[in-house]
Amino acid sequence: MDNQLSISELINYATVRIECLLKDNRISTGTGFFFKFKEQSNGSFCPVIITNKHVIENAVKARFYLTPTDNKGNPIDNKPKSISFNAPFETFESRWHFHPDPKVDLCAMGITDVSYLFKQKFGSYFYTLFFNKNMLPKASDKKSISAIEDVYMIGYPNGLWDNVNNKPIIRKGITATNFKFDYQGEKEFLIDMACFPGSSGSPIVLINTEAEIMTRKLMLLGVLYAGPQHIIEGTLELTHNRKIKTTSNIPNNLGYVIKSERIIELEQLFK
Repeated sequence: MDNQLSISELINYATVRIECLLKDNRISTGTGFFFKFKEQSNGSFCPVIITNKHVIENAVKARFYLTPTDNKGNPIDNKPKSISFNAPFETFESRWHFHPDPKVDLCAMGITDVSYLFKQKFGSYFYTLFFNKNMLPKASDKKSISAIEDVYMIGYPNGLWDNVNNKPIIRKGITATNFKFDYQGEKEFLIDMACFPGSSGSPIVLINTEAEIMTRKLMLLGVLYAGPQHIIEGTLELTHNRKIKTTSNIPNNLGYVIKSERIIELEQLFK
């Protein structure tokens, strides 16, 4: 990690745009982010990407865009490289470990082989910021989190991104429910932020620029998985006195977020 980069710059390297080809030949996009499982005192760990189950369900093929590094390990921002997953004897979906609870929309994919293939193909490792357990809220942190907090979402709403520099879109909002409580009895909370398809799987973070320790500067609160909508009904007038009824889904500009503590429940799925 380059110590010269600020925390606001580093979070631009925490996510990856997941571009999927589905079984019905539709293209879908979603957001994934990097996380360290099974981190050891010697520095070794199992690198994974976290996203929602529904992002990669029914995906046959997929593509990631990653940022290469120079010979000093610094990111080369304007030359993103793509890695494709189109093995003839497996689907992209089969690479993922799904959370065992069907109600928890989370999954993880190991990327040790992705890192190796990237190095073999492009001559360098890709640049990324990994979240880890130390960035999850501890009991002491939860006491200090107020009922209303500024939060940031990093991802690819409607598939939008800076494809020249391989950068995500960062949005700002507030917590819409108190993080201390489990919304509707589930390990979830709501955010007041515009959330669109493609943002699924986006990390929701708190940023504390005054903290001295890196893992306290950035706190991973959760993972966006859905946003409520309401239905607008109307009538469209056509020629010759013909009318048709129309309906439209309008976002409520709220987002449902799975609390980050549930990410650790995926770790046991990796040997």
